[in-house]
Amino acid sequence: MMGDGIEEAVWDILKEDQKALGLTRGNFLAGLLGISGALHLTPEEQRRGAARGFRLGQLAHLAAENEQMALTFDDIAGSPYRALTSRQDADVSTYLTNGIRLNMPIISSNMECVTGHELAIAMAQMGGLGILHQFSTPAEQAAEVYKVKKANVEPKDIDGMNYPSSLAKDGHYLVAAAIGVRNGLEERVKRLVDAGVDMLVVDIAHGHADQMLHIVGKLKSVHPNVPVAAGNVATPTGAYELCEAGADVIKVGVGPGAACTTRIVTGYGIPQITAIYEASLIANKYHAKVMADGGIRNSGDIVKALAAGADTVMVGALLAATDRSNNFESRIIKRDGKGNPIEILYYGSASEISKYKQGRGNFDTPEGRKVLLTYGGDTYVALARMITGIQSGISYAGVRRDSEAIANIFGLKTLSRWMRQSPAGFLEGSKT
Repeated sequence: MMGDGIEEAVWDILKEDQKALGLTRGNFLAGLLGISGALHLTPEEQRRGAARGFRLGQLAHLAAENEQMALTFDDIAGSPYRALTSRQDADVSTYLTNGIRLNMPIISSNMECVTGHELAIAMAQMGGLGILHQFSTPAEQAAEVYKVKKANVEPKDIDGMNYPSSLAKDGHYLVAAAIGVRNGLEERVKRLVDAGVDMLVVDIAHGHADQMLHIVGKLKSVHPNVPVAAGNVATPTGAYELCEAGADVIKVGVGPGAACTTRIVTGYGIPQITAIYEASLIANKYHAKVMADGGIRNSGDIVKALAAGADTVMVGALLAATDRSNNFESRIIKRDGKGNPIEILYYGSASEISKYKQGRGNFDTPEGRKVLLTYGGDTYVALARMITGIQSGISYAGVRRDSEAIANIFGLKTLSRWMRQSPAGFLEGSKT
């Protein structure tokens, strides 16, 4: 399917979602203003909406249809509901793919200054997943996979809290690896598969591209049993075409990352909450999963991304300044009088630093930048705090309010309620 046919198919999916939410053009705003009968929801939904807020899908459609606007993290705030459970009882497990379960939804970014084998091991120990960066030779990257797979499998205990590891069917730690679209791809893929990689991540800045669609299709043909994640995209049409090509996971995010300057350089990109939500509508039709990539500054943003429809959330800056991030010691820029790290260098995969290492000329405009981060401490502790924050978010959502709903990420997606917030409202809660 090409051209208008693709756009029509995507539009049908979006309209189907609007119908399921009880929305028609223009009447949702009337419903918010209290005009009787304007909103085609059940009486229970109307009462609950008036008291608690609205589903994220309703807010996303309202913004798109009535204001020609997309939403990002700071545009929304969750409406708390009575918690019937302790946050420690909240289940943060999720599915990376239909066949791979993780014990937490956090993925470490496939950036050179984020994920090497040390961080990938830590991620798997804590129940998540690390994606090894591609800025090395095929042999070197395969060796990194091998190191993760041969590491001793040990459960992690932090202050008496046990964190179950994410394991492959053979009992080894799960690990993924990123690949590009340049020459030498076949050798790299073969080495990674032979080393036991659990998922391949085809990663280019503009993932809605002919070369991406070709490579995803080829990978699924040659290695049908190896899951493929592809991206990045920011539109439902991009998600649709990647799903049609056979991608198991859609990586969503163009421009929201702390070290990404794509929107500054090109002017293109979609605010992340809307991008995640619309991609998830498409992915659900294909039984694919969504990985939200970029813009995550705290655990609250992770909660919002999951509520918007993400199955997993990729984290870069929050892990790049912790002690098990890749090349950590060499990225320390400033220490205190006792030799403790204070500032850590962080740079995007499309930054000038990275492009120089790749041997690309000055003509190639960087779409990333370097940033100095405050030392983030122990990686395991940082991850534990993120997990606790997600559990708290699930608890605040009040998703365990009847005998059928339980406190988990699925409940967060389907039962949480949200409000648009003003800039003043954001400042009130941001403590900046």
